[in-house]
Amino acid sequence: MKHTMSEYDHIQKGVLPPILVTLVVICLGIAFFTKHTPPYMIIFIAAAIACIVLSLVFGHLAVRDEGDCLSVHFGPVPLFRKSIPYSEITAVEKDHSHFLSG
Repeated sequence: MKHTMSEYDHIQKGVLPPILVTLVVICLGIAFFTKHTPPYMIIFIAAAIACIVLSLVFGHLAVRDEGDCLSVHFGPVPLFRKSIPYSEITAVEKDHSHFLSG
């Protein structure tokens, strides 16, 4: 099967980053007000850091034509990536996913 796609590159922005940034602000605000109770302050700072990391790892989904394969990764920090050789793709269907589907 001959590959006919040419230089496809698409980035789908996620809805998660604005939600996570809001949670970071809330967690840091609570951490500030609980600075006299260190266990709570540490928990909320850790939650804020976790939200920042999640936002950087799952901020968008990038799909790119690499010539002989399709490259898919989350980003902007591409921690999870997958390359699918075109020779392994047997069918393509249009689909629509919902927010709750993940």
